[in-house]
Amino acid sequence: MHKKIFGYALVYAFLSSVLASSYPVLDEESYLYIAQSMSLSRPYDWTLPWPPYTDSYRYAHPPLFLYWVWIATKIFGSSIMWMKFFLGFPFRLILGYSASWVLFHHTSSSKHKWSILAWMSSPIVLMVGARSMMPDLMFSALGMLAMMLYLSATEDQKRVRFLCGVFLGCSCWIKYPALLLWVPILFSYRTWKGMWPILAGFACTWGLGEVWLWSIYGQSHLAVVLSTADHVDRGPVWGRVTGFFMRLLLGMPFLLLLFRKKNIWSLLFVLPIAWIGTPDMSILGMILAVVWISVAVMAVVFCIRRMDFFSVWWITVFVGVCSTHNFSSPRYLILGMIPLVVLIMRECSEGGFFRYLILFSSLTLSALVAIFEHNHAKETWNLVQEIDVQAQYSGEWTFRWAMRQKGMQLWKGESVSVLVPKQAVGGSFPQGFSRTQVYTGTIGRRVLLDQAHSVGYYSEMLGFWPLGYQKGPIEEVYLWNP
Repeated sequence: MHKKIFGYALVYAFLSSVLASSYPVLDEESYLYIAQSMSLSRPYDWTLPWPPYTDSYRYAHPPLFLYWVWIATKIFGSSIMWMKFFLGFPFRLILGYSASWVLFHHTSSSKHKWSILAWMSSPIVLMVGARSMMPDLMFSALGMLAMMLYLSATEDQKRVRFLCGVFLGCSCWIKYPALLLWVPILFSYRTWKGMWPILAGFACTWGLGEVWLWSIYGQSHLAVVLSTADHVDRGPVWGRVTGFFMRLLLGMPFLLLLFRKKNIWSLLFVLPIAWIGTPDMSILGMILAVVWISVAVMAVVFCIRRMDFFSVWWITVFVGVCSTHNFSSPRYLILGMIPLVVLIMRECSEGGFFRYLILFSSLTLSALVAIFEHNHAKETWNLVQEIDVQAQYSGEWTFRWAMRQKGMQLWKGESVSVLVPKQAVGGSFPQGFSRTQVYTGTIGRRVLLDQAHSVGYYSEMLGFWPLGYQKGPIEEVYLWNP
């Protein structure tokens, strides 16, 4: 059994590594930027790469992942490919093994293989694995390992439960949303006496880490993050909820198995084709989007027949993403994918031939997302090479990485010429400046950010249109002069 589970973990690690190899530096660049200038003894003594914010202690995540990236920069220097492999491969194995173990032990024997394939082929799961220079992979791998240990531990296995707390604490010291995993644990645990090993392990990692930060900076990092959360733009709750369900069906197409077989054809092919054929941002397109969201909502309702560990786990992730984050990016759903697959496999039929169609669609969508990401990064790099003026820049992701490679300086509010990308806008926008030049890339359907039409990479802040829906320039760079 362990060999089979490890085999699934290797397959997931391999698939994610292949997708990672197609990625240049995208929004992972921010963490690389920070890690290259951080101090081990004072992990928040660096200049925030998101102007106009100046206090780096407000950075929303604990520093464990930054340390991991810092180690990689010291070992591999500027070799991005090897750095991404080093950062990601062990955690892809951990995530793949832990997830496969949970699915293997909590779905029926006839659905073991398909439950693991449903999880593994999800664009959300594969994309998180491919982004090894972002904290989501490490955070979800250690969080899933903690949940696997919790589910596997018997009452007398105190060491296993202690390790559960240790890894849960490590996950929380990468990203605070891992604290949400306490909800299903507390829901299912009946005796407080048996909780102490988990609490002790958690205190040894997350607790000591927070105390150490307090001793350095004189205030609680978590308290600072919570008290300054409203300083970052936040879309309406309704926009985050609709954005969640818009991406859920794209991220877990196996939800379609909950519908009758004769309806799967229309949901899997007719609706997407009709959507592609409608004019951009039209009323008909909006109607189809509402239908798509409604299908996702109905599928989730079909899943949750009773309140147990996995139902509470999934609902907690849903509520946490929609209420605590400033946007419901698909990667934030990663910790909810395992309980969702368990719930789907409880209620769905075998699916027959349709399972293969859905699996093919899921893998195809993952490949398309990787291709679109690569095209956007390549387009950004090419535009930066065309820039022939002396100016500073404001922006993130591949744009900032390419500008740094070009030797340009980050704009910090001075009265100088500023280059700003349309998509990877980072921080403040030059006020009182006039736009004097535009560098335009090729036309495509990969539009990251268009506030006028509610399309965005993090579009839950802007509306519910899916990423890449509108046709337009893949990237543009504007020159602004004072």
